[in-house]
Amino acid sequence: GLSNFLSDVRMSYKYNQAKNNYTEILSQSPMGQKIFDVTKKVKDKVKKKILLDTPFSQFDLDYIGPVDGHNITELIRALETVKSLDHSVVLHVLTKKGKGYELAEKDRSGVYHSVAPFNISKGVQKAVDDEKHSWSQSVSEHIEYLMSKNDDICVITPAMITGSCLQNIFKKHPERSFDVGIAEEHAMTLAAGLSQGGEFPFLSVYSSFFQRAYDQLNHDIARMHLPCLIGIDRAGLVGGDGATHHGVFDIGLIAPIPGVVIMAPKDEEEAQKLINTAYYNKDHPYVMRYSKNKVVNTHQHTDETIKLGQWELIKEANDAMINVVTYGDNVLAVLDMAERNHLPINIINARFIKPLDTEMLERISDKPIIVYETDLINGSLGSIMSLYYEKNHIDVDMSFIGIEDHYVTFGDNESLYKQEHISLNDLKNKIEEIKHEKRKN
Repeated sequence: GLSNFLSDVRMSYKYNQAKNNYTEILSQSPMGQKIFDVTKKVKDKVKKKILLDTPFSQFDLDYIGPVDGHNITELIRALETVKSLDHSVVLHVLTKKGKGYELAEKDRSGVYHSVAPFNISKGVQKAVDDEKHSWSQSVSEHIEYLMSKNDDICVITPAMITGSCLQNIFKKHPERSFDVGIAEEHAMTLAAGLSQGGEFPFLSVYSSFFQRAYDQLNHDIARMHLPCLIGIDRAGLVGGDGATHHGVFDIGLIAPIPGVVIMAPKDEEEAQKLINTAYYNKDHPYVMRYSKNKVVNTHQHTDETIKLGQWELIKEANDAMINVVTYGDNVLAVLDMAERNHLPINIINARFIKPLDTEMLERISDKPIIVYETDLINGSLGSIMSLYYEKNHIDVDMSFIGIEDHYVTFGDNESLYKQEHISLNDLKNKIEEIKHEKRKN
């Protein structure tokens, strides 16, 4: 009550006007300045003796609050008060998450953190699709499968239990599950410590938030060659999540770090094999990137692995004139487009972005290569491939499709793909252009 009363006084126009007039008048003469200094010391001592000391007072910051953030009139009055001040002030505003919508007020799992349109009377309903589920769900289920058979696997998340679909793991293996809050840096260092102690950590982190933990991956994990698996969730363009959440930087950030393996599965079965490869090899820090899209649910698990760095020739045409290299969701999308349009191309699944499959690179160098990516061109797989060919003096005809050197705006993925000229139609046009040039020559 005292706090609220004093906050009201501080926000009073008459109080602040009187305070400013008092300061201005006394500062106009030496005697007045001495009186002001004395009265200020008295005031500060009274505040310290009578009022609850706040951490902000140690920095000589004024503190106003708490203010009811749901009382618009009071909130505007507080904001107008602090706006008129000529010094720093902390405005403490109290709000209730989901205020005014009972289902959101009672939510404790983050269901209403970021939602698409939903039925207000029923609330957010989990979509049931037996054929497809999210990449996050797919990866989480296989990690859970491995945890049921192996006691050394543990899971870390920086406050994204629901977003990364880790609810079942936290429920079934609470002693091996760690939510560190919004602290990606700490999450990565914790992974390093657990790995150093003989555990095998799986850390799920959104691509757009990964850069917060770059230093920890570089120095605490990679420099020490610590085995672990880092799931880069929401890789690529993320549509409605917004311009700041596009996961298009992680390849360029991670690729230069020595010893880190970067993987990108085309489907659920391949994802399971890549996860197994990281776990059973335990020879490197592994990073596996996957998108916000849905993936076909195989309803089963495999214990198979894939040879480190081995690519896959997923389509080989007898009359192939061009090699298309791509990874992740794009592999099956390109395959479908090629088969529907009867395109004479070979399609290579670059499921290991690092290390490269050098045998495959030399095998496909005799035909024009299109590297099709829906991430930034700078620091991309295409740039890594180009460097290999240049260093080994291999003459090759290469074309690149990817996002140019700028930030991508907000929008749905279909619109953004067209806007950025990275759609399947753009790839098809590039193939036709190269075909035309080859026939002309």
